[in-house]
Amino acid sequence: MLSTDISTLAKTSQEFVAATIESSSLKEVNKLNNSLIKEFSKYKSSKIGKSSILDNMIKQAEKRKDKLLEKIEKRHKKFSELFLPPDILAQLPNKVRDLTEERVELQGTLDVIISDLPNEGSEIEFHLTPDLEFPDEYYRLYLEAEEIPTLAGENVKITGVKFKDDNRVYVEEDDIIPGDSSVKGISTQTGTKKILAILYNFSNSASQPWTKETIYARLFTNSDSLRTHYLQSSFNKLDFTGEVTPWFTINDDNLTCDYYNWGTLARQAATNAGYNLSNYQHIMHISPPVSTSVCNWAGKGYMPGSQSWINGYYNGQRTYVHEIGHNLGLAHAASYTCGSQQISNTCTVADVYGDQNGVMGKFNYFQPNEPQKYILGWYNSSQYQTITSNGTFTISPSETATGTLKQIRIPRPGTSEYYYISYRQPIGFDAGLASGVTKGVSVHLWTDYSVAETKMLFMTPGSSYTNSALWDGGSFVDSINGITVTQVSHDANGATVNVNFANATCARANPTVTLNPTSGSGNMVSYVVGVKNNNSSGCSSASYNLTATTSSGWTYLYNSSSLNLASGATGNSTLTITAPFS
Repeated sequence: MLSTDISTLAKTSQEFVAATIESSSLKEVNKLNNSLIKEFSKYKSSKIGKSSILDNMIKQAEKRKDKLLEKIEKRHKKFSELFLPPDILAQLPNKVRDLTEERVELQGTLDVIISDLPNEGSEIEFHLTPDLEFPDEYYRLYLEAEEIPTLAGENVKITGVKFKDDNRVYVEEDDIIPGDSSVKGISTQTGTKKILAILYNFSNSASQPWTKETIYARLFTNSDSLRTHYLQSSFNKLDFTGEVTPWFTINDDNLTCDYYNWGTLARQAATNAGYNLSNYQHIMHISPPVSTSVCNWAGKGYMPGSQSWINGYYNGQRTYVHEIGHNLGLAHAASYTCGSQQISNTCTVADVYGDQNGVMGKFNYFQPNEPQKYILGWYNSSQYQTITSNGTFTISPSETATGTLKQIRIPRPGTSEYYYISYRQPIGFDAGLASGVTKGVSVHLWTDYSVAETKMLFMTPGSSYTNSALWDGGSFVDSINGITVTQVSHDANGATVNVNFANATCARANPTVTLNPTSGSGNMVSYVVGVKNNNSSGCSSASYNLTATTSSGWTYLYNSSSLNLASGATGNSTLTITAPFS
């Protein structure tokens, strides 16, 4: 039996009753909600002294606004339950109403901006640019789920909550839908692209630590340049050319990390100097190093998109290649740890940069990993296969243009993920790969869209990225789904593996339960209760009985009190809570 515990928010006026899940970190906002509604109730019923009550309401609303904006930036779960119902908002005096949230429907491009922090991992920003004619105007989005949406880079419609004269918008992930019928989806990256690298410094620090010729060489002409790296990794399918501007001093300082304004001013300076920005597919903003106490990132890039920022050199052109990789649509190369097993249902991302055998991981200047090459369209259709039956396969090194098969991928049942099986050798930019990587095939787990991070699996659990591959006679085993990949042999020309599918075993797991408010009226409030069956694909369907625990005198009703779900499936039921009138 599945029981959903509901705690209640006390009735504060005859016009408003709500039910909410209490969270210790959000109790302060709940108290402010209650105080504001109590003052509003007094305001409505009072014949005299309305002015002083209104002043109190304004103070309460200002304090509540500050707290809510603070909570928005922390992306608290169940945060939406702290918003006041529309019928209450509509009744508030205008001076108070201007300090409360408003529901908005917006349309524009969903931009994802990745910040790469040298020592702390990465951070993600979400923007909505509503009009391409004014690209410097945007909304800052805060998603309840921090995962990167599949519609990154697309035209979308969102429903969210914001405050007047503030560009921050709180959005539940389910409230992002395609804005039109032209969803681009996965995009191949081939041909020749142009980069404009804009060198800029600041009104309080006009240093020029490198010449434009030095930057040009690192981008386009050195033997280890960005251009050479992508030509080699793509088998000459993706090339880069471009220009580097002279230094521009922008009318802003580097005392705060206002990278967005820096970019706007730098692009304007380049335009004023005669550069036509529309001639370039990528704009790279390069500044002297800004203190890490101000800007804690080495590089920052749209994913996918056209713009990137470089905070000084750090590790040189590797940062350039990494940020352009984000522009092309590549997420990070993560490592996936599963305790003492190679794979299980309880694995976690150990390090978002943990696959250091590729340039989208940490520090190293190796080629992108195989799922990333696949998504960018660098393999011919004959060079990869989706495997669903037993067989023996020889996989050639991913660094060479020759060879008929570069990787095989195996669907992971009950998910949208695939196992990618590939083979790396110490060739070209991969010359420094450890022997524990080149001794056999590598296994990555990846969802089939470009904005998802790839996840490297450790064939020897508990080892490091330098010993992540299989070995002759070794096997990768997914016992839950009955999948076994055994390495038969390997040499400089390829690795041979056997793939075997057996009967999957049943591994039961606790379901995932979600609770989202949908409406409230009078003394009733409704929620959508979602239940996901997390049992493995070898299990039969499971039934979940829904109940609720309420305070004395309160009642509840499900429109469907039982859900029968197949493994991996999700079902919903509407829960209505009714409070007694007092």
